[in-house]
Amino acid sequence: MNQETKTTFDNLTAQLASSLKAKDSKAVISSLANLETIYKNLVDKGNLEEATKYASAIQKFVNEHSEELKTYTSGNATIAQLVNGIASLPATAGTTAEEAKKAVSTDVVNLASKAIASGSTTVATAEEAANLIKNAPEAVKSAANAAAQNTAANAEKAVVDKANEAASNAKKKASDKVNEETTKAADKVNSEANKALKKVFGN
Repeated sequence: MNQETKTTFDNLTAQLASSLKAKDSKAVISSLANLETIYKNLVDKGNLEEATKYASAIQKFVNEHSEELKTYTSGNATIAQLVNGIASLPATAGTTAEEAKKAVSTDVVNLASKAIASGSTTVATAEEAANLIKNAPEAVKSAANAAAQNTAANAEKAVVDKANEAASNAKKKASDKVNEETTKAADKVNSEANKALKKVFGN
């Protein structure tokens, strides 16, 4: 990568790492969208070779942080799509401009910060990267809120499922106990009946 792209990569990945550490899903969404949209912008400017090198670098970074990202992707469809989008970026030497142009969806660009969505390929400082997150579009807020609600709903469902499972287990235990007692009682009756028959018939 040339120095400008490397600086952009360094600043945006540092911002993503910081957002992951802060457990800020809004900032994670914005950071991932910015990273992916830079690829599109490089391709649109005719820097295909630069774009593929950049894609390899961000894929490696996302891969290295896969454990941290997993905590977000399970309950957040937007983050899962962004991570998959980055993983699927054409990054080989034989990539055509057409393949590269199709790789980044409009949905991703809509989540990117205004300057990057407008075609910028440069993020010169860490401060600039942080400001991009602060000025994230409304779509990011909506996606983060939807994710938070989804997480809350999943947590609630997990509690209900656990309660139902406990109730079901208790019911099964009680049912097993009744069956066990019934079997014991039936065995006792049969045993007494056999004793009585033996007395009558002398066998």
